[in-house]
Amino acid sequence: MRLHCLLGLPAGAHPAHSLRDLARNRQPESAKEPLARPVSSVPDSLRILASLRTLDERGFARLIHDRKVNARGIDDLLDLAEWLEAPSNIAAALGRLDWPTLRGLRLGNVDALSRAADLQLAIGEGAERSLLPVAAEQLAQLLPEVPSYSQLAASQDADESVTPAAGTASAQHIAQLANDALWLLSTSPRLVRRTREHARLSGVEIRRLSAELETDSAVVSALYRWLHAAELITPRGDLWLLTHAGAEFCSLPVSTRWRTLVQAWLRELTIERLATLRESFGRDAAEAPSSFDEDDTAEVTLPNAIAAQLAAAAALGIADRGWLTPLGGFVLDDDLAAATELLEHHLPEEISQVYVQPDQTILAPGPLSGILDQQLRRVADLERRALASEYRLTSASLMRALNEGMGEAEIRSFLDTISLTGIPQPVDYLISSTAAAHGRVRVQAADFGTGLATRIVVADSQLRDTLAVDTALGTLALRPSGADLLSRVSPHVAHAALLDARYAAILEDENGQPLPPHDQQLAEPQHPEPGPIAARAAANLAEQAAASDHADDRLTWLQRRLEIARRNRAEVHVSIEVPGKDPVSLGLVPLSVGGQRLRALDLDADVERTLPMRSILAIDD
Repeated sequence: MRLHCLLGLPAGAHPAHSLRDLARNRQPESAKEPLARPVSSVPDSLRILASLRTLDERGFARLIHDRKVNARGIDDLLDLAEWLEAPSNIAAALGRLDWPTLRGLRLGNVDALSRAADLQLAIGEGAERSLLPVAAEQLAQLLPEVPSYSQLAASQDADESVTPAAGTASAQHIAQLANDALWLLSTSPRLVRRTREHARLSGVEIRRLSAELETDSAVVSALYRWLHAAELITPRGDLWLLTHAGAEFCSLPVSTRWRTLVQAWLRELTIERLATLRESFGRDAAEAPSSFDEDDTAEVTLPNAIAAQLAAAAALGIADRGWLTPLGGFVLDDDLAAATELLEHHLPEEISQVYVQPDQTILAPGPLSGILDQQLRRVADLERRALASEYRLTSASLMRALNEGMGEAEIRSFLDTISLTGIPQPVDYLISSTAAAHGRVRVQAADFGTGLATRIVVADSQLRDTLAVDTALGTLALRPSGADLLSRVSPHVAHAALLDARYAAILEDENGQPLPPHDQQLAEPQHPEPGPIAARAAANLAEQAAASDHADDRLTWLQRRLEIARRNRAEVHVSIEVPGKDPVSLGLVPLSVGGQRLRALDLDADVERTLPMRSILAIDD
């Protein structure tokens, strides 16, 4: 009667028969048959659990972020292991994998398996590492075979304009555009727009940069995403800054810069986006979504819009007029060495000398190396980017060079070395006059406790009086203070206003030491910190991993499975160790699950059994 009440059975009903009926009615039809398959002794969740114990707090935080784990529902390591092995969560993770990794997994690539192991999609070390069975099965369904895009590029029915060099001009252009984009970011601060998971440029900033670069907003947005993904730019505070790698990037060969951008593009290329791209190959131009809504911020700044994806692929040289290029075939086959070699073969020869003209312009009659382009930009402003690019020497550009530490003689020597026409007299005069004016106006930070933040030190009283009455400096609200002028605006704003008004001003700290211009401020790459919930979960999981050992895992897993079966009054099949004999399989309905013993109803024998937990070899529920 006690057992009847415990199980909620009507009086007179046989507990064993009723429980057998209850348990088997909860199972699918296939589970009502006798146990025919072998019971797995090491479930995937236990294998994942053993792998999780090797992670520290940072590793758990990264895993939670990369696998999009809902940290609110994770209380312990086993919760996380079971979440990670759930087929739906594995399918979502595979769908988010970048194409080279997904392709590599299908081909058994070691590096791809290592990436999968970081995501707990693969378990094991070295040669023993392999995908989880569920992951392998879903991968085979997602990617039944690995296509050869190089063969596709060679066999497609394209017109004769798609030559072996197709796409290489676009590749060269995007590499140069990356340099221009970095230059704009270094010389003019851009605000960071932060979301819950990402930092990016706002749609307004993208449109401004697009106008300055004279390039489609979708391409500009993608370009800055790639620069960020490649850790060439990084958010620091409210502003975007170049990293040390970003500063060095500008001097690299065109092929190296292009390859860096392509690698960043591949990291965001999922199989869904690849399918969209592939469907566009060979499509009539009128059918392809070749434009996007410039007023839609999501269309401009996010990578999911179809037209934006196609524009980005074309900008990199992956596609040309709707056809996959040979360059793109190598890229999609993850053969970047062959793609780089092909690009280098078709790049035009770089020039090392330019025309310095009397109107203070500098004309480059061909592509410049990254190093020479950066050197020119120290002394001149880029006015037009084309096959024959044009730069202009101004007082402000020469003052920038002087502020960076170049002397008058060094500027002359540089221009004389690269010029095919020498240094014309108007240019010579501009250099002399700018150098003579350098340092006559110095901007310093100051704090007088009155709200005045900037002191402007002027070389002579006549120049000071000129500054005080110049209407172009009205926003500074200059006030005389002895031989100096004071302003409430910040030193950086005052310095910029003086340069705009064509005064050769330099920026100094409180001690009179020159400050580096904004474009010399470099930062270390910043990585997003986990949110408070994810951070707490990562810390808790790391503490559990350090406090317990592998010996607890199997017992914890068994108790969890048996307790769930007890609550559901469900039948489970267990493999029991019998000393001196083969293991025995029993169909049981758990009644009580303890730390050391299991009390359960044996449905076939109609008896209640008490079994040591250590005797249970495996369980299949």
